[in-house]
Amino acid sequence: MNLQKTPLAVAVMAALPLALTLTGCVGGSEAGGANNVSVNAGPDRVVESGSVIFIEGDAYNKGAYLDYMRWTVRDGNLDSRSTVEIRDGGRCDFDPEVLEDRDYSIEDRKTCAVAVEIGPVAQDVEFTMQLAAYETGGLSNTDRMQVAVRSSVQDLSVNAGPDQAVMAGDTVERSCSYQGGFFHDRENPEPRYQWELVNDDEIRDLGAHVDYRYDELSGMLELATPETLPDGTPIVMRCIVTDEAGQTDSADTEILVQQEPPIEVTAIPEVTAAPGDLVDLQGSVESPEGGHDSLFYRWVQLSGTETEIFSSNMRNASISVPVEIDQPEEMVFEFQASNEPISDDTVLAESARARTIVNVETGGMPALTANAGAVQNAVSGEVVNLEGSVEDPASTGGPYYYQWSQLAGPSVNLSGSNTSNPSFIAPTVTEEEELVFELRVSRDPIDSSTAFAGSEISTTMVRVVEP
Repeated sequence: MNLQKTPLAVAVMAALPLALTLTGCVGGSEAGGANNVSVNAGPDRVVESGSVIFIEGDAYNKGAYLDYMRWTVRDGNLDSRSTVEIRDGGRCDFDPEVLEDRDYSIEDRKTCAVAVEIGPVAQDVEFTMQLAAYETGGLSNTDRMQVAVRSSVQDLSVNAGPDQAVMAGDTVERSCSYQGGFFHDRENPEPRYQWELVNDDEIRDLGAHVDYRYDELSGMLELATPETLPDGTPIVMRCIVTDEAGQTDSADTEILVQQEPPIEVTAIPEVTAAPGDLVDLQGSVESPEGGHDSLFYRWVQLSGTETEIFSSNMRNASISVPVEIDQPEEMVFEFQASNEPISDDTVLAESARARTIVNVETGGMPALTANAGAVQNAVSGEVVNLEGSVEDPASTGGPYYYQWSQLAGPSVNLSGSNTSNPSFIAPTVTEEEELVFELRVSRDPIDSSTAFAGSEISTTMVRVVEP
């Protein structure tokens, strides 16, 4: 397949704002003189940037013979880096015939349909497609359609990374990220990064200077913190990102300089547990020379099924693994320590954070298998005993918990519905009725929040007839 690329030379900076109501284009002859061919390029179009459109036009000839028709891009205010690609060259050839045999008295209509690929554009723009019809003597007539393209620009959003605390004299490396924006090639975007020291004047007033450098292509920042900055002085850095449409956004991050020895904490890296288990979260603090007096602690959950943390402001806390977890997962918790009360806004050094991962395994204790018993027949007024049982692949011997419920049939009163063998009196019926019961079993006491494996649920039926 051949592609005709027609670059549009007018840059987007000179583009006029796009009106949503398009003005129609009137076809007319460019060949001069009388002609017997009328051309219709079709209605104007509004399309999305980065799309493929299919256009079809036709020509009606009388007293002429059409050799071919051709679509071309005539003009427009598209971004000069964008292109309109007309597949197959935009040309439609008609069956050739020997000139002497052509019947110019025949009236007929011919169509020409093509696919047009629209590249990305940074703002709403328009361009014109022209359909020309060529007869034996050359160009006969043309018509034009106008295409309005909505831009593919997305809002740019920048993230300069989390705040952090470091020791005076340390070298810090930071990265900057973004979402959205406009790029001609989204697979290989080319944003431009810039870092600025926001509070440079304040730091100079303290008699210090911050040395930093960055890569404008990758956004990586390298910064040396002055050794003379007072304890607790923030260095505020701003990351600015510019996309290929000239759109910019920025975000700040704070690097807190510390002169005192950093707080260093540790936590048990990993714990394995099952749903329903009580897990201890244990944190510890290594006190450097001089020690730390009156430290504040906090445990927070970072990921996994949410659960309450007991004694979350102590070094040693605990959680109960949610019983509703039915698939293996990781629950991640972080231990934090600081010289001041800790909140979500507190800036902490990396050394003052430590994580514990609770690996929840649901296959540690195999599921039980419930058996609601065989189908039974009964007569109205009889006492019916349901015969439930449980199989335990782990052979723990229990305890096991039972829950019976009625799913269908005339309602009865189940006696001992939380035992393996409940009973009821068969109801009075005038024709055969089917009563359906369900048994659920568990290793733990059953309530509305209890989760059951499929094997832990079983049903049975009792057929009741009149005496």
